[in-house]
Amino acid sequence: MIAVDRAIHFLVLGGLAVLAFVLASHRARIESLVARLNSFFFGTRTGARPPAHGFVHEVERPLTLDVNTFRLIGAAAAAYALLEGAEAYGLWRQRRWAEYLTFIATTLFVPYEVYELAAKLTVIRVGAFVLNMAILVYLLFAKRLLGLRGGAAADEAARQKDSGWGYSSI
Repeated sequence: MIAVDRAIHFLVLGGLAVLAFVLASHRARIESLVARLNSFFFGTRTGARPPAHGFVHEVERPLTLDVNTFRLIGAAAAAYALLEGAEAYGLWRQRRWAEYLTFIATTLFVPYEVYELAAKLTVIRVGAFVLNMAILVYLLFAKRLLGLRGGAAADEAARQKDSGWGYSSI
């Protein structure tokens, strides 16, 4: 299930990276399109202004970002998508390195999640925190990371016993 979760993250973050690069590349055309839509729907030619809040405002907000900011967002999203893709691939193939990679990547976000929870409690934030903590506990104990419950040797023996085929950890 963690591999599927990471694969979904890979796809979403990859899409976000592409969107950020497209926004950076075609910013002038997108601003022109938004201006025309505002003119059509809100009559900006006659002096009326589009709403300062709501859906339209939220759509226009990213257009206030600099092109370089879009590129940085795209690069960060692409890098994180690659990390999530590597985790998904390795976990799906039951590679020990992927279990450690997932543990480290998930652990790195715990302080940020605690900070966000301290700022404001929401169902989504609490749910994400609980899910990530469950993943960490699962990896530590079920996958015997960091030497727990016999470590790698015990994990290898359990995998060989469960598969019956003689697991290879290439």
